[in-house]
Amino acid sequence: MMVMQETGYQWKSSGKDIFGKVFIPETEPDKVLIFIHGIGEHVGRYDRWFERFIDMGFAIVTADHHGHGRSAGKRGHFKSYCEPMDFVQMLFDEAQNRFPGLPKFIYGHSMGGNITLNYVLRKEPRIKGAIVSSPWIDLKNQPSAFVRWMAGIVQPVLPALSFHTGISRSQLTVNEAELADYDKDELIHGRITVSTFMELAAAAQYAKTNIKKLHTPLLLMHGTADPIVDYHGVVNLEKQNPDYINLRLFDGFLHEIHKEKQNQQVFDAIKEFVTQLV
Repeated sequence: MMVMQETGYQWKSSGKDIFGKVFIPETEPDKVLIFIHGIGEHVGRYDRWFERFIDMGFAIVTADHHGHGRSAGKRGHFKSYCEPMDFVQMLFDEAQNRFPGLPKFIYGHSMGGNITLNYVLRKEPRIKGAIVSSPWIDLKNQPSAFVRWMAGIVQPVLPALSFHTGISRSQLTVNEAELADYDKDELIHGRITVSTFMELAAAAQYAKTNIKKLHTPLLLMHGTADPIVDYHGVVNLEKQNPDYINLRLFDGFLHEIHKEKQNQQVFDAIKEFVTQLV
């Protein structure tokens, strides 16, 4: 396994202090991965997963979202969807400045998958491909029409009103070793605000409406037993744009497919996708 050098940084995005990380292999990287994490977590949860990408020759540029991990901001709060869009642009600019000329990939999980899809659709960055796992497109247990209506009423008045996401540890993976780490992780929070929920829900709809406009190769991955996000949502995305979307479903996997015991299957799918493009 190749040695991985990790460096922490303090960056700025939307006026907030952002904790960022750059990982590089011991030899010169030949491609770059920009990684976007999910709701309530932080990039420190991916260190072991990143080692496999380092072995492939990737440099990795990533950071904790606003209101997550070691970054500033109310926990789980985005004022508007401009904030995560600006956040990804910050990472993309960092990647361009630090590794000019190298092919770029953007990889997002869960909420990060929602953000990655929207960034690629709206900004059309010059990247080789996008990798998205378990994206927030269709939630398994959608709030009722009344709750969504109430959230729309509350958002202009109390956008930062916070509530629990409702996500439990048992929904993430059946891998007990990973769950033990989850239980000890003090940077994980289970909060989301009204504004964040409404903005992400609107962005999910935007992705569904505009997916036919995608002209970037996309690896779209999901576990069929995911109890948080309905995998049929990504199936429907692939049906609308099969020329650019490579769909991979993992039978029986829960939400965090990269943390299941059989996660080598997930990495093999990513490796095959990347190898075809560079």
